[in-house]
Amino acid sequence: MADVTSWGESDEYRRERRSRERRRDRYEERSRSRSRERRRRRRDASVERRRRESSPRRQRRDHRAFPDGYIEPRRIFVGGVPKVTTEERFRTHFEQFGRVERVELTAARSFGFVTFVDQDSVERALERRMHPFKHTNNNVAYIEVRRPMPKTSKRHRNDTTD
Repeated sequence: MADVTSWGESDEYRRERRSRERRRDRYEERSRSRSRERRRRRRDASVERRRRESSPRRQRRDHRAFPDGYIEPRRIFVGGVPKVTTEERFRTHFEQFGRVERVELTAARSFGFVTFVDQDSVERALERRMHPFKHTNNNVAYIEVRRPMPKTSKRHRNDTTD
């Protein structure tokens, strides 16, 4: 018969209970460390996958748009263009600064690009950042004029993706 302590528990029972507690503690500790390890592996794999997938595409896109960060010096960005603007009216507005070679208007997204024949026309257009723009017979809106930025700069500035 096992020794009985003053509290009524046998030594054997106490040893068995302590052993169960230790096993449970070891199991919980292993379980926590396994979960931690799984989370770390998933996070590392996710970061690595993003790095692998995005890098070549980004390099290809940047090379196509602006090789070596080159910005065409005769081109300007125009923002805040009213949606009802016609390409003809847009071109007419910028011809006051010099001869316009090409106009790209994305009125649905309220912006466009103007390419001038010479650099002096660009400088005249950039003298003021905001231009009053008469887009219909009686309506005047203010449009923003500035140099275009490479796609990489825009991405890092806003920290968004395409």
